[in-house]
Amino acid sequence: MRWVVSIGFALRSDVVYPEDLSPYGTSEAEQKFNWVVSKYDKISKLMARHRLVKDLYGSGTTWFVRNNLGFRSPVVMGEHWLAIGDATGFTNPLYSPGINANMGISIYAAEMTNTYLSLKSCTGKRKLLTEYEEFCRNRIPNLQRMNTFNYVCMRSPDLGPLGPLWQYLIGTGNKAFQNARTFEFGNCKELLARWDWGVNEEEYIALSNMVIAMLAGRCDEELSTEQIEGVKGVSRLFLNSVMSKGKYRGRWSGLLRYYDDELKLHREKVDRDVLASRCRSCGEWKMLQGDVRKCPFCGYQHTIEESTKKIYVGT
Repeated sequence: MRWVVSIGFALRSDVVYPEDLSPYGTSEAEQKFNWVVSKYDKISKLMARHRLVKDLYGSGTTWFVRNNLGFRSPVVMGEHWLAIGDATGFTNPLYSPGINANMGISIYAAEMTNTYLSLKSCTGKRKLLTEYEEFCRNRIPNLQRMNTFNYVCMRSPDLGPLGPLWQYLIGTGNKAFQNARTFEFGNCKELLARWDWGVNEEEYIALSNMVIAMLAGRCDEELSTEQIEGVKGVSRLFLNSVMSKGKYRGRWSGLLRYYDDELKLHREKVDRDVLASRCRSCGEWKMLQGDVRKCPFCGYQHTIEESTKKIYVGT
């Protein structure tokens, strides 16, 4: 048996291809794929280790192009139906908030289904569906703003960490998430249906809008030192303001590399909590609790060091 891996690239719409792509293949998809591979040395080295399997999924499936992998359904409910999860708003092929944060839409729909079926009035049912429509309408643009913020920061290695940093600060430092232990089966919908990485919080919206405007431009244009330092400066100002309010709290030293609990950067700190590890033999993940030297999947015996949970205590 050999593993088969389907590989593709999700490219921005403003990528500029060479005028003549014929040296890269016979079809549009093959040419664009091979051009991207040739453009980046790391990808070229990776692809050199793979062998192409032609038409694995049927005739004409070796290469194909999808014009758009990001979408938003303009209407998410109708007479006796509603769309949930990805069907409502798969806003992006990489961060995919349709898969994680948008699961809240599914929870919301599931919780309202019993009420909907018990209603006799068509007016009451329509009101319930309209509320669902409004609930979805507010979430999708916020999640798409998160995607855009993360992507523009990726234009520079110096700015790339800012997106995840603010996601964790706002998304997991908010009061509802920090009180997750108080939620049980009967009331967990209150958290699940409204958790969306904090992208609806005023601080996140203000910062992301400002950074998106500062980094507007083509993805293949190199950012200037002034742009990079300007964004880092704005992020520091926002971070100091947010932390001083005490609105978002968390044990950041255990969650993030290079940062202590006050979210101060420490280059010498290179680790975070290690609560799980992968088996050296089969690659499966195992939680580091109890006697975990023996892999529960393949039986491989690990060393004590490989099986020890590590908790980082910040300053």
